[in-house]
Amino acid sequence: MARSASPKGKRERERGEGGQIGKHGGEGLVWACVYTALFVIVPTLCLWYKHHEAHQAVLFNWTYLLLSLFVVINTMISVWEVALHIYSRHITDSFRQLKKRTTPGTFPPIFMFQPVTFREAMSLKYWSNVWILYSLFDESYSDPKSYGFWIDSGNGFSTLVPGIAFVLGLTYDLMEPRNLGLIGMLQVVVYMHAHI
Repeated sequence: MARSASPKGKRERERGEGGQIGKHGGEGLVWACVYTALFVIVPTLCLWYKHHEAHQAVLFNWTYLLLSLFVVINTMISVWEVALHIYSRHITDSFRQLKKRTTPGTFPPIFMFQPVTFREAMSLKYWSNVWILYSLFDESYSDPKSYGFWIDSGNGFSTLVPGIAFVLGLTYDLMEPRNLGLIGMLQVVVYMHAHI
């Protein structure tokens, strides 16, 4: 009589050689892309509700909805760009290792679709993995001497606080509209100047 395979053995066979899901084996973990979605969705919904509550405005003010969504996404990217600077050595070393292990014409597992613990998802170092994968398309992000590295890491530091101030100013009456507009313009000018 054949013995039934254990669920753990089945998962190991499904992963195949070199296709490990994550260093934790995927037990009770959440994909990284879920944390990314939550980082965008939860603050955006809270901001939308608070804007409605503070101004008794129409719940779906499209200008506010789109601006706040953009700023929350840009805030997440700014955090990743700060990670690019802080963990540049880790990114460089990990990218070199990834390049050696990846055969031409193949693509490595995408970390966003791998399980991650809550503790890892709350670490800045974990999100530096964005740049390891991105370096496959543009190696300048794994080279701290390159223009692309400095533009994006600089963008992270220069737009993080103004972005948060801007979205909070849109939500609550924290400052004069003229000052709020200047902060918004600063974000646009810095972003466009860095990427043109």
